[in-house]
Amino acid sequence: MWAPSSRHVPVVGNRRLSHHSEARPKSLPYTSSTPAPSSAQWPEDMQVIKSHGKVNLSDQSERICSLLKVALNISKEHWVMQTAYPEFPFKAGYHRKVLCDAADIVEDAQMRSRLERDADYVKALGTVIEARLTILRGSVKKTLSSGFAHAYGLGTTYAFGSAAAEAVSQYLDSSRYIYPVENNVIQNSLLFQHPYIISGLYNTYFKGSKSFVNQNIHLFDVKHNGKTRKECSDAMIAMVATVVESLLQDYRSGTHKPTNFESNSSQDVYRNHMDLLIKTARDNPNGYHTMKARLFKLASSGHQYIDAESKAQAAYEYANVAAMPVDD
Repeated sequence: MWAPSSRHVPVVGNRRLSHHSEARPKSLPYTSSTPAPSSAQWPEDMQVIKSHGKVNLSDQSERICSLLKVALNISKEHWVMQTAYPEFPFKAGYHRKVLCDAADIVEDAQMRSRLERDADYVKALGTVIEARLTILRGSVKKTLSSGFAHAYGLGTTYAFGSAAAEAVSQYLDSSRYIYPVENNVIQNSLLFQHPYIISGLYNTYFKGSKSFVNQNIHLFDVKHNGKTRKECSDAMIAMVATVVESLLQDYRSGTHKPTNFESNSSQDVYRNHMDLLIKTARDNPNGYHTMKARLFKLASSGHQYIDAESKAQAAYEYANVAAMPVDD
């Protein structure tokens, strides 16, 4: 029988999902022919409470809350290290795997038994996990919105209107926005190393002592060619690049028209970036690992890039350099 204990805290313990493990959860011993007891046959503190048809974490029993808090930590780790968009055909299995792992961590065998046998129960609790993933994705766009237009020259180098619309169109062509530019030449060998993507990685995953990276630094050790280095995960890189494309789309008309990023509308863009990373790893594994290690190193201090650059540029634009006095 389940009872509260000191282990019921939102940590994952040693059951961490690594970005070297399988991205898709393995199936559990459940089939549609497995009989599941009716809801009434389970204890009261295992019953899901719905408010206006929704399952909210705050409405649930202490027992379910303990389970869900751990499950949300597991799913966040999976979001950072493996994929920001669990694929639709695998979502039910993904939710069950996360919830069962959480049940193991909080040592609730009865809860795991129900999760393995009751698909409707998994579906109900899975909505909490899915809602949190949606919020996480949306939060990245909010984080990256500040300074974005200036970083890509919208409203400055490319004045709002037709010039900005044309610039956005060119950035979106072949995902050119992921590359840095030097002397007006796109450096297409430096994949995902545009300064704003580096800054986005920093602000999303590295910034602050409680950031995901700082609290889970051991997850980023990757061994390649006999050397162990810290690398950004593919999921992190693809997530930031996807948000940058979404922000560019907001300026596609030449003026800023923000769109909601919290839906699944950007899944295809995300998958395209993941595919690019997979193909890069296949065709040039050394370059692939060098890029990811470099991104980790640069993103560790990424706040220096866009913020400092924007401030310096703004100061220069305000200054009347041409009118500076000159000694005879």
